Amino acid sequence: MKRILFVLSAALVITSCQNEPTEEIIAEDFDSVQFMIDLQRLDSIMANGLPAKKDIKKALVMYQDFANYFPNDPKAPNYLFQVSDFYYSLEQHEKAVSTLTTIIEKYPDYNRIESVYFTRANHTDMDLRDTTLAKQYYEEFLEKYPNSQYANDAKVRMENVGLSIEDMVKKFDEMNAAANK
Repeated sequence: MKRILFVLSAALVITSCQNEPTEEIIAEDFDSVQFMIDLQRLDSIMANGLPAKKDIKKALVMYQDFANYFPNDPKAPNYLFQVSDFYYSLEQHEKAVSTLTTIIEKYPDYNRIESVYFTRANHTDMDLRDTTLAKQYYEEFLEKYPNSQYANDAKVRMENVGLSIEDMVKKFDEMNAAANK
């Protein structure tokens, strides 16, 4: 078990540096049965309430490993979407956005791809505060999904890119006050 965790940890370090799985580590000593048992246990922990920070960190590793080892499995993009959420919760916003970009590139037919595009634009805007890239991502989203349930939100965010939520609320309150005079 310790050897498997070491191998998986080494794989994460190498893949995070190279962003590509290393075939040598995957081929050597990879016990897919044990990996799936450990993954199922972790899924249960993650599904039952608020997981501990150590469980979130373990999920980051295992969910990314799953996507690397089994990229054609329908669960791979779901795990990556969760990885993005975990990075976000750990305030690692660049990694969250990078993971969303990976989903867009590798899984264009993912059933939640529309949400992935919008979330990437929103995180880039609100958390990374990269207004140029955020506008580009919002435009890309609106071009692909003009009738989305998030389309109006994306349009409003594009018009107000760079403003914090508080500044947007203040702006809309001022607009409402002026309209009611």
